[in-house]
Amino acid sequence: MADHAARDTAARAWRLTAFDSNGDLTMVPNPRYSGPVKPTLAEFKEQSFTDTNAEFDALASGSGPDVGFISNIEQNAQPRLDHLGYTEAHQYSFSIAFDALNFNNPKLGPMFRQVYIRQAMQELMDQNGINKYYFGGDGYSDCGPIPTQPPNSFVDAYAASCPFSYDPGRAAATLAAHRWNVVKYGVDTCKSPGAGPNQCGAGIAAGTELEFPYIYVTGDIAFSKSRVQIATDFSLAGIKLDLKPLPGNEAYATATACTPSQAACSWGILNAGWVYNPDYYPSGEDLFETGAATNLGSYSDPTADRLIAATNLLTSESPQQALDAYQNYLVQQIPVIWEGGTYGLTEYQTSLHGVTPFNVFDAINPENWYYTK
Repeated sequence: MADHAARDTAARAWRLTAFDSNGDLTMVPNPRYSGPVKPTLAEFKEQSFTDTNAEFDALASGSGPDVGFISNIEQNAQPRLDHLGYTEAHQYSFSIAFDALNFNNPKLGPMFRQVYIRQAMQELMDQNGINKYYFGGDGYSDCGPIPTQPPNSFVDAYAASCPFSYDPGRAAATLAAHRWNVVKYGVDTCKSPGAGPNQCGAGIAAGTELEFPYIYVTGDIAFSKSRVQIATDFSLAGIKLDLKPLPGNEAYATATACTPSQAACSWGILNAGWVYNPDYYPSGEDLFETGAATNLGSYSDPTADRLIAATNLLTSESPQQALDAYQNYLVQQIPVIWEGGTYGLTEYQTSLHGVTPFNVFDAINPENWYYTK
């Protein structure tokens, strides 16, 4: 046991010396570290901020952190940061963003279980417009479980084509075909209950409204504005989103996997995301397999489970073919509402080297950092 602990300690480049309830921490080089790249910094600190505006103010003050982040809408202030000795770098992570749907919500679940409703919701997600008007064009479309950026060999052409891209007219027509009374800028109601091909769907009563609570995490200015825009876009086909901004810890404490009988199962939609780390191979069992720990919305589909199992690298004879079958099925089924991705804007002091290239799994490696005069 002691020998194992010693080996574990020797594998870590840094040692934690301070940590507080805000998440601020201080680390110093680990003298027992036996890896190939040893830290040269005497220490490094991670500092929390209430939001991106507060972090930008700290950077622009001239006494801010040596590495920080700004919102995409603050790019026009880059000359000011350049003057203070910062360099801007674009940071991609191998990740996806999405809106998780609570399939076990006893009131909303029957609607979320209708594939046509999920497809209509996807067609109301204006990824390109959100990217252009709220993130300065610093983004890209993602319409499936495998990110399109950074460039990789895992995502296939069908998933990258976004077959259910923004089209409010088509979304409204789909809902009308299933006998919803579509009210632009209002709230749609079910006119024809039942499980037939031209009815609202199993478990949906007459008069049911397409209205969902939508939880998102506060902090970034542009992101909060984009949520208001999404609610407006959804209203074009009569789907009402009741926006509920919450701090991160409260949001994820509220939107948890649940059973229909639990009082905690009243949440509807949660804006979320996933970085493929440490599950670097993007096969999805952590997210979309029945009963998976991070399957927050309790999505369950036997076909999806079978396709996920077939992606196993140890047993699959054609790994990419299996991965294509899995991702293309989920592009069609839409277990979550896919959102576009944006790259982060990192600011670092020009005298600090080794910050780039970035780790695409959202890890930092300050043992690579060093200063020059």
